[in-house]
Amino acid sequence: MVMRGFSIDEENFMVSFARLTVLAMAIVLGGCIGIGGTSNQYRPTTGQELVDLKMALDRGVITPQEYEQQKAAILARPK
Repeated sequence: MVMRGFSIDEENFMVSFARLTVLAMAIVLGGCIGIGGTSNQYRPTTGQELVDLKMALDRGVITPQEYEQQKAAILARPK
């Protein structure tokens, strides 16, 4: 296939550049879309979980009893 207005060398360069661009994007985005590699999942700290739990209590999302139960469960987890 010959593109209008381009020499064979220019066409070969553009095709090679396009392939290289696609390859680079696949490498860069590979971690974003889960292709290979390992999963780096965020796990909040115990302190952050307790802060979030207290915030839920203060906002009325959970009852004081639920707060105490969840707090005990968080603190009872192995470190």
